[in-house]
Amino acid sequence: MEKLRFYLTFLLLCAIVSLANAQPAPNQPKISAQVDSIVKEIAEINYFLMGNSADGADGNKAFTQFSNYRALKYTATKQELLLLLNHPNGVVRCNAFRALCFEDSADLFSIIIDHLHDTAYILEKAPWNYHKTVGDIFIELATQKHYADYGWPSKVLDTAQIALLDSILIVSDDVLLYSREEAINRTAPRDVFYEKIRAFVQQYELENYETDAIATLAKYRKEQDIEIILNALLKEPTSHIYNAISNFPHPKFFSIVEKNYKNDLSKQAYEDHHLNGIFKALAAYKNKNAADLLSISLNKDETSSDKRKRNAGYLFYALRMHKHAVYDELFWKLWEDEGLLSLDVFEYLSDKDPLKAYRLTKRDIFKSNKKFESGKDQNLIRLRNEALAIASRQIDLIYKYNKKFGLEIIKYNL
Repeated sequence: MEKLRFYLTFLLLCAIVSLANAQPAPNQPKISAQVDSIVKEIAEINYFLMGNSADGADGNKAFTQFSNYRALKYTATKQELLLLLNHPNGVVRCNAFRALCFEDSADLFSIIIDHLHDTAYILEKAPWNYHKTVGDIFIELATQKHYADYGWPSKVLDTAQIALLDSILIVSDDVLLYSREEAINRTAPRDVFYEKIRAFVQQYELENYETDAIATLAKYRKEQDIEIILNALLKEPTSHIYNAISNFPHPKFFSIVEKNYKNDLSKQAYEDHHLNGIFKALAAYKNKNAADLLSISLNKDETSSDKRKRNAGYLFYALRMHKHAVYDELFWKLWEDEGLLSLDVFEYLSDKDPLKAYRLTKRDIFKSNKKFESGKDQNLIRLRNEALAIASRQIDLIYKYNKKFGLEIIKYNL
């Protein structure tokens, strides 16, 4: 019933969009000579600037292209921009759409639907070089607010439109945009999408490509998908595969994950891009075997201090994703020995053993002030706010067990 309702809605939407984007009357407006001149310059440079300016992209040439876009935005009428959406040059089409993102009356959603098959590749500089399809750039521009010009907010799709666009992308087998894979990765498991997502993953498997979508498929936890995940794991384990196992920790995968985990732990290199995923996959099993294996990563006799610090960070993140009583001792160890603590873990452990949490808090409470550094960086602000929130809970806990000491801490922080 859900499938029927969805497809009827989809067909109705396609009909509406088709009517909305029907060819205008023969006496439609033409492109002015001034706009045509700007368009020719855009096409001649022939790359698209995604960011807020030309900073760091390609020197004077990039500044010229950004100036061309600004000139197009302020010179072309809405009707001219709509006409330029069908220009033979993909870079021109993208600049026209970007300018339309600042037109309040522009129907961005209908335009995107009409360009889902616009798979022409163009060069984008942001400031690095990428090759993207025009259709993907349209979707990116209309769904990400940070592409506004100098703080002037551009129009973007609302939450309902993005959800509907994702649904259309997922069920449209003939849409070859990367945005389709991104839509699959964002979606929550729904029966109406299962067959489409499974077919998408299988097609990638046939073509020997890896895809994030396998992690989404794993969320359905269907027995018939075990072989797909297992084959990918045996062929070439990647972060996508370990994310899939994190979503679907089937016993058939455990021995392979264990083997890969031990191999990666023993590597000499400090950086290991797969190890973070392996920690998450192993933690998803939530049993004693997994806990015992994970504890090896903190072995002080066999692990250098740098690697142990790296492992501790991976382990802490994995355990936060998959909290379970079997990992409680590891959480305590990470706090006591490695100083790793977050607000959710502090509250979790305080509920489990408030007296032990009190003792560790009393030991660490003055150290927490080192985290309260000034700065405007958003990441620093987030970390500082997290540290302040933890400190607040810790002071509450200390005051509960030792009012006199609690008052001293409060005075110290005033």
